[in-house]
This record gives sequence, C-alpha cells and structure tokens, in this order.
Amino acid sequence: MADKTQKLHGMRSVVTHLALLFLLLGIATAHAQQAAAPAAPAPIPAQNESEEETIARCLRDLRSSDVEARRRAAMVIGKYQAPVAQEAVLACLRDPDALVRRSALVSLTEEDRMLSPAARWEVFRLLGDPDVHIRRIASSMLGEISVGMGRVLLMPSQPGPRRPRTPVAPGADGKAVTGSEEQAALFAAQALNEALGDEDASVRRNVLSAARFYPGVLDRARLERFFLDPSVEIRVLALQAYASLPGPEEERIDALQPLLTDADPRVRGELARTAARLGAAGTAILQTLARDEVLAVRIEAVRLYAAQQIPEALPLVIELIHDETVPVDDRAQLLRVLSVYPDAAGPVYDELADSGPAALRAIAIRQLGMGQFTGVKGRSLAFYIDCLDDDADAVVQAAGVVLQQRQRELSAAALRQLLQKRNPEARKLALRCTANLTPDEAGELLLDACLDESVPVRQQALQLLGARQIPGWRDILLLSLEDSNAAIQQTAAEGLMRAVREPVVRGALTSYLERCTDPYLRQRLEMLLATRLPPRPGDVQTQSQPASPRQVQPVPQAAPLTGEQVQPQPRPQSLPQRTRPLPRRRVPPRR
Repeated sequence: MADKTQKLHGMRSVVTHLALLFLLLGIATAHAQQAAAPAAPAPIPAQNESEEETIARCLRDLRSSDVEARRRAAMVIGKYQAPVAQEAVLACLRDPDALVRRSALVSLTEEDRMLSPAARWEVFRLLGDPDVHIRRIASSMLGEISVGMGRVLLMPSQPGPRRPRTPVAPGADGKAVTGSEEQAALFAAQALNEALGDEDASVRRNVLSAARFYPGVLDRARLERFFLDPSVEIRVLALQAYASLPGPEEERIDALQPLLTDADPRVRGELARTAARLGAAGTAILQTLARDEVLAVRIEAVRLYAAQQIPEALPLVIELIHDETVPVDDRAQLLRVLSVYPDAAGPVYDELADSGPAALRAIAIRQLGMGQFTGVKGRSLAFYIDCLDDDADAVVQAAGVVLQQRQRELSAAALRQLLQKRNPEARKLALRCTANLTPDEAGELLLDACLDESVPVRQQALQLLGARQIPGWRDILLLSLEDSNAAIQQTAAEGLMRAVREPVVRGALTSYLERCTDPYLRQRLEMLLATRLPPRPGDVQTQSQPASPRQVQPVPQAAPLTGEQVQPQPRPQSLPQRTRPLPRRRVPPRR
C-alpha cells in the first residue's frame, strides 16, 4: 500500500512539472512575438536600386531630423564620386552630431581614392574637433592627405611659405594673408601645431608620425617639449621631425645636448642621425656618441661621423671594421663608408679581399675591381676569375660584377675559362661578354654553350646566336627545336620567328605548333604563321620544303657586293654531350 501511494505522488509531481514547463514556454513565445513586432516599419531599400536612386535617398535622409537616419546616410554616401555626393559628405563633416561627423569621416577613409582639396582642409579642421575619436581618425589621415596636395604649408611664425620661388606678400602681422590658398595653408599648419598639444596621446603620436610629410611646418618650441616625454617612441619621432626644421643649426644643437644622456639607446641612436643632418653643427654630438657605451649607438655615430670625411673619424672606422664582436652587417656598412678615404681604404680592402667573412670579402673585391686606391697594386683579371670558384655566393657575385665592367679586357681564352666554371652564373657571364669578340670567336663559344648541362645557359646561348645572327644560327635553332627539353624548344622557336619568311623555318615552326605548350607563344605563332609575309629583298628561297628540320639543307647566304658567293656554314648533325664540370673548389686568390 505504501508503494502505491509513493508511485501516485511521483506521477503527480511529473505532471506538475510538465504543466509548469508548458506555461513557461507559452509566456516566452508571447514575449518574443511582442518584441518582434516593430513599433514602426523601417523602410527597406530596393534590392536593385541604382546609384542615382541611392544618392537621392541618402540626400533625403541627410535632411531629416532623425539622427540615426543621418548617420546611416553619411556612411553610405561617401562611397560615391558624384559631385553632389561629395558635397553632401563635406556637409556631414560639419553636422552637429558627432556620430554623423565620424561616419562621414570613416567613409572617406574606406575608399581608395585621392581626396579633394576641400575634403583635405576639412580633415585639418577636424584635428580640433571636440570628439576625441574624430581627432584620432583625422590625425591618422595626415599622411594620406599629404599626397599630391600642391599646397604650400606655412609656419605660423614665418612671413612666407617655405617652398622657394613662391612669392607671398605678408600682412600687417607678418603672416601671408593675400590669397585664399595661402590662408588655407596657414590654417593647416596652425591645426597641425595645435594638435601637437592635444590631450590625447594617440593624436599627438599620429601628428609626429606624419611630420615627415610636412617638413619644416611643426613649431620648434612645441617639438622640444617632447624631448622629455616618458615615451621612447614619442622622443624618437620628435627628433625625426626636429631634424627637418629650418633655421640656424647652432640654435637647435643646444636643445639636443640633454639627449646625450638619455637612458634609452634608441633615442641616442636617433640623436646621432639628427645631428648628422645638422651638418658641421652636429659634429660635436657625433664625436661624443662615437664613444658611447652601447655598441649599436657607437656604430651608428661612427658611420655618420666618417661619412663627413673628417680625418679624426678614420681610426674609429678601421677599429670597428676589424672588431669581430661587431655584427658582420654593420662592419659591411662601415667598409662601404671607408671608400670616402681613398688614401687609407686601399690597404684595408686589400687585406679583407683575401680573408675574412664572405660579406666583407665581397665588398672589398668589388671596391678593388671598380676603383683606384693609393698604395695598393691592382689585382689581375685572373684573381677575379678564380673568385668565381669560391663557396660564397656573395664573393662570386662581386667578382662577376667586376668582370662584367671590365669585359673589354677579357680575351677569348679567358671567356673559355669562364665556360668551364661550375657556377652557371659564371658561364652565363662568359656568354654576355662575347659581344666584344669577333663573330667567329663568339660563335665558337656560343656553340659550345649550346651543349651545356644547364638549361638557362643553353637558353642564353640560343638567344644570343639568334640575336647576333652568328653564322649557322638557323641550323642550330632548328636542331634545338627538336630538343627533349620544352624550355629549349620554346627558346629556339622564339629565335626562329625572325626568319619565318623562309619556307624551311616556316615548316619547322608549323610542325612545332602542334606540340607547343606555352599558350602565349602558341598564340604568337598562330598569328605569325597565319600571315603571308613576302620574302625580304635579297633572301634566297629554297625550292622544296623538307618534312623534318633535321633534313634541312643549308640555306645559302646573300652574295656580298664583291660578287663572291659566301659558302654556307656546315650544320652540325648532332650535339655531343658536354662533360660535367669539375666540382667546386676553394681556390686561393692570386694577386
């Protein structure tokens, strides 16, 4: 009996819980339907609305007293280039509602286009907007609106524009007030300087970051206040802007002296760059920083100090170049600067050309090959040819640059020696230097390069054969048209296109067209072969067209003016295999 009573109570509990659950679901559904029902149906824009219709709708919304409608319209209308739309955007930038102004300003930043002059001056005006978000957006656009301004920005304390040969008559207070453009430029300069004192750090940072786009515009006294800013980034940006200010350098140097003891090495490094831009007035600061306790600051100061060709900087440069604790990249920069001391640079280059890190050896080799230095005997071409066998690519490249510049000194024997180098770039260099040889000498080297194991080397040889029309070039290109490598076939086809008037060449290109895989080359060949070109004057036409390029008979050349018939060059029937070059080895450079 007790069990039955317990089961009955359990069933009643389940039923009660289910009833409560259904009741809650009903209440929730009723509330959802009530919330979903809008108080006033919002207008839904047409799906296929044209640009004119969209602009017209936005203009109506902008005249509305509904702030939300104006906000939406301001965001949309800025995307259109129509003059009426652009005028509406400018009006939105002066709307009493901050969100409308912000929406219009954001719409200008979203479009990848150059802003109109009127819009740019509005951006300058918004640097003083009461809304901090608008000031941040406007200050972030300073670099963008500086492109193509065509305006002369004026310093508030200067009587005329900073750009030379632009006469502007000053007013009674010493400021240019004779034209609307000059007044607008003066207003922009004043807006930039006032933004430097903005209470928001982001606005101040944005203005300093854009200072390089407005050189000489920011006020000197305002910039000097940032030298004591707690932010390292702000101090660095202030120094960068300070270096571009006009006026006597000696006066600005005094304001920079306290930064010599700045705790952050990044600030002292920027101080060295700023002092270098101040010319002789900044030499004293460079001398102090050249002995800074931080290596990075010391390197930067010595580099800039030596660039002024001051004799006292020479021992500091040489010391850092030989200091193995200095990073190789920094030593390489100092080694380049050393070239301004031709009387002392030669022995250093001569020493590093034989030993040291590859980056330094490459610079030394290039400097020795391209210039004349006192107290150093010039290296022979054999030295640079041997450098092409070096393990370091930087050394190989530097030697190649020297040989390229001195290619007139390379004989046919020297170029043949280059063709035996393991590095394909050295072999390609030899081919480029064949322009100074006789046609017979160049043809012999180019024909040998056609058997190279490197496809790029073979391609360059084929290109030069066709471009210079070395005797027998047609036969070689016709044979290469049957090569197993598709890239070689394409190069040969491109070279033969210059001789498409000849039936033999035309037939070979027609046959190659069926297996051409390059779509661009295939299109060119189809257009070329579809055109019936008349033979050139003096071209000797053959009577029959062989079925295969390998059965081509030598094409006789036009007879010279003397009346003697030029014998055609015998075409090679097969291309022998090239022997593999010797493995790369480190060759001690010779003097």
